[in-house]
Amino acid sequence: MSRLDHTLEPKGDVIRQIEVITGGGERRRRWSDDEKARAVEESLAPGAVVSEVARRRGLTPQQLFSWRREARRKAAASDAVPFAPVVVEPRGEALATSASESTRRCSAACD
Repeated sequence: MSRLDHTLEPKGDVIRQIEVITGGGERRRRWSDDEKARAVEESLAPGAVVSEVARRRGLTPQQLFSWRREARRKAAASDAVPFAPVVVEPRGEALATSASESTRRCSAACD
């Protein structure tokens, strides 16, 4: 005879409790770009503490540090100038300026 009881019926006054855990409780939160920007801006204010800002907004400091790093990267990419700035002058003014400068250079060199 086996020493294990394979029946589901409790013997005596024993009460068994079964806990059922479902996986649908918490879902991953999606943060909008505006929410991220406000949190980053608040964390960059003078005297702000990142962990306090994160706790107040219901996220982890690691998330906020990542958002700050992402914001710096985007700002650096948008500040990059792919071309040199150009100054455009009206045609008449540019010709007049060039002629007067050449005359001055020539008269200074010729004297």
